[in-house]
Amino acid sequence: MVEPIRKAIAAAGYKVGLFTGIEDTKERDSAKQKFIARKIDILIGTAPIGTGVDGLQYVCDRLIIASLPWTHAEYEQLVGRIYRQKSAFTKVEVIIPQVILDHQGDIWSWDRQYRWSRIQ
Repeated sequence: MVEPIRKAIAAAGYKVGLFTGIEDTKERDSAKQKFIARKIDILIGTAPIGTGVDGLQYVCDRLIIASLPWTHAEYEQLVGRIYRQKSAFTKVEVIIPQVILDHQGDIWSWDRQYRWSRIQ
């Protein structure tokens, strides 16, 4: 999921960095610092960005969650990377794209019915 998202963002003309479990810690921290220094526009993160990451709240007021975590605690930790004390912003925006299927008038969504309801 990360690579197609990264490619689409880069193709749209944005500078993108990765904070995932794939790259080594030094490379991951470098991407975070470049994002904070506004040298990259978008930072793509996976599970490792959910806890123990500070500094994003100074430069980021929008979080797009491409794949929801499984628990409310993980969700709160993730949102807490940008929605926290000393934030440079008065509000933050959390966007959760959801796949919704319409089959012969029946609407169904794995994201909404299972993941999001579990988090709530």
